[in-house]
Amino acid sequence: METDNDTVHTIEHIRDVPLSHVGRRGCLKNVLHVPTITRNLVSARQIVDKGMQVRFNQDGCFIEDDDHVIG
Repeated sequence: METDNDTVHTIEHIRDVPLSHVGRRGCLKNVLHVPTITRNLVSARQIVDKGMQVRFNQDGCFIEDDDHVIG
């Protein structure tokens, strides 16, 4: 994996990550574990493509499925 400053990073694992909030469940699929990157990155486009919604406001970012917050 290469970042915008041409630094190469090794992908150590690819896993699914479960999400849950107030009894609702969702899952981020094929999450890359890249230990040398110090930020968490999530693709809003991929979440939306899976039928969920991504909402941003002054309190942060919310992932919703069937109008229920799951992340």
